[in-house]
Order: sequence, then structure tokens, then C-alpha cells
Amino acid sequence: MNNTETVFIQSLKTALMGMGIVLITLYILSLLLDLMKTIFYPKASHKKQEPIKQDIQKDTPIQLTKATTTEDSTQLIAAITGALSCYLNQPISQLKISSIRQIHKTTPAWGMAARLEKTRLSS
Repeated sequence: MNNTETVFIQSLKTALMGMGIVLITLYILSLLLDLMKTIFYPKASHKKQEPIKQDIQKDTPIQLTKATTTEDSTQLIAAITGALSCYLNQPISQLKISSIRQIHKTTPAWGMAARLEKTRLSS
């Protein structure tokens, strides 16, 4: 074998050994995390939740109503467009609202602060 082949074979052995060590280490870490989960949260894995029984009357009619009408959504879009126009100091004709969605109400304080900072920096 010449020198190039020897170097190539050695580099392949080294690469395979390195990948093997990394995979074995990751597997051991996975086992440790599973063990920690069973040690620190034993009730969550063993406790089964029983279904909640509710008395439901079958004769009561259920009324389904539409949550928002087109008039309400049009007014909401107009209000949001006006607020954005005022905030960005741009005329309404330059704004194009493609979609409106409600941000989760359970957003933590740091998430709200990041959003506010991002909007202040962009304008």
C-alpha cells in the first residue's frame, strides 16, 4: 500500500470511531434523561386520569351562533388598519393587511417585551 491509501484508511477509521463515540454518548445521555424523568416526575407517568363524568341532558336543544359576522370583522379590520396607520405615520392607502390573527393570550412577559422592542426598532 502506498502512503495515500494508508492515510485514507486511517482517516476513515478515525471518522467512524469519532461518530461511534458521539452516537454512544448521545444514547447514554438519552438514557440519563429518561431516568431523571422517572425519578423527578414519578406521579405523572404512573397516574392515569379518569374521565370526568358530566350530566348532559339530551333533550336540551343546542343553539349554534356564529361568533363574528362580516360586519364585525369589517369593523375590526378598519380599526386595526387605522391604528397601524397612526402608529406607522403612513396613509391608509399604503397599508395592505393580508391576514389578521390573534396572538396567544398566554404569552409570557419576555415574549411581549420582545415583540414591542422589535416593532419599535423596525419603525
